Amino acid sequence: MILGATATVLACGDESAGPTAAPGDLAVQLGSPNGPEGALLVEFDGPVSASNPAAGQLHEIRDGDVTRILVLLEAEGVIGFQLAVPDTNSPPEYRIIEVSGPDNSIRNDLAGYSLEFSS
Repeated sequence: MILGATATVLACGDESAGPTAAPGDLAVQLGSPNGPEGALLVEFDGPVSASNPAAGQLHEIRDGDVTRILVLLEAEGVIGFQLAVPDTNSPPEYRIIEVSGPDNSIRNDLAGYSLEFSS
């Protein structure tokens, strides 16, 4: 009888597993220690797709499971865009490759830069 009760409890599943994956869009914004910027090149792992830049031009290149996104502004400002992801509860891994300032000079130090995700 105890064995049957244990099997019933295990069959109920793990309710602490967290929310179910929810595909959708996340708003992405560059967090910059230097204020307004001119351009961003970022690389994402997994199947993502970018659209609707807050300003400027957006370019996307896929290579296998890696997607590179380039956002170019004509005037300094906040760099942001929409990102379609397989799970809005878990933002994708990313690497900031390059940032340029408002004068189009490449930032030598990327410390303090991050992406901020919101739904």
